[in-house]
Amino acid sequence: NLLSKSFTVSWVTEGQTTGFVNYGTAESLGTAASDKSTSPSSIHYAVVDNLKSQTAYYFKVGSGKNTFGTDAGSYKIKTGPALSSVPQTDIVFGTVNNSSGQSVSGAIVYVTLSGAGTLSGLTDNNGRWTIPLSIARTLNLSSYVSYNLKTEVLDILVQRNPGEITSAKVLTGSSRPVPAIILGKNH
Repeated sequence: NLLSKSFTVSWVTEGQTTGFVNYGTAESLGTAASDKSTSPSSIHYAVVDNLKSQTAYYFKVGSGKNTFGTDAGSYKIKTGPALSSVPQTDIVFGTVNNSSGQSVSGAIVYVTLSGAGTLSGLTDNNGRWTIPLSIARTLNLSSYVSYNLKTEVLDILVQRNPGEITSAKVLTGSSRPVPAIILGKNH
């Protein structure tokens, strides 16, 4: 979800802990964004927003009281340019269930479209997720991705806990809604 004024960071920890992202325009960081989960979890998802376009940001992920970056220090990312034309809204959505048919909440859903950066979202308490596909940008962030509303292949990856990963492939024409994804099965 790398855009002109925001980006999303997600990660998985071995145990249940709180999460956050420390970020800033210098390696000294200085600002924090909270994990979407308000209680300890092994799935972490933080939206860093209210940023400047075309600006480099450094960040580290935090789990509990510890922060983690690369071996060399902080991660680095650059926001994209502000784009003047907004494409027509196109939202893909679906549900994630376990093998017993129960809703899976708090899972991260990643959607990738050819030629675009990965988009992500979280499942709610009813296992539902939505991702605005129309905000997908080209890999260099210079424009929105052009795609066919019916025949493009979407790669979907769902992660709930360490080791609980499911993948699916679906055509854009069958993604409103995506057929139910069963955690532990590949579709």
